[in-house]
Amino acid sequence: MSDIKRNYYEVLGCSKEASPEELKKSYQSLILKYHPDKRTPDNKADTEDSFHSIDTAYKILRDPESRKIYDAELLQKEFSERPLDTFGDLYLSSNCQTNWMTQK
Repeated sequence: MSDIKRNYYEVLGCSKEASPEELKKSYQSLILKYHPDKRTPDNKADTEDSFHSIDTAYKILRDPESRKIYDAELLQKEFSERPLDTFGDLYLSSNCQTNWMTQK
């Protein structure tokens, strides 16, 4: 599993439900905005970092198979960062738990 440091949807300014066309449109506008040749020398390092982040995000999200894998990894990361008490509330309120506790 790859290391997810940034949310690629946020890098491109799109939602997780964005269509391939929406991803491409956002990519094209951002890549032009942050292209290193179009920026001033004083912020060239920041521009290059942004440019590479945008490019990497689009390379992953434009391919349906890579996007599916990325979405699964992102979901797993979000799930693992949830506080444990949220799961407890869900578990205790489930019908299965209630039935199990009432049966002898």
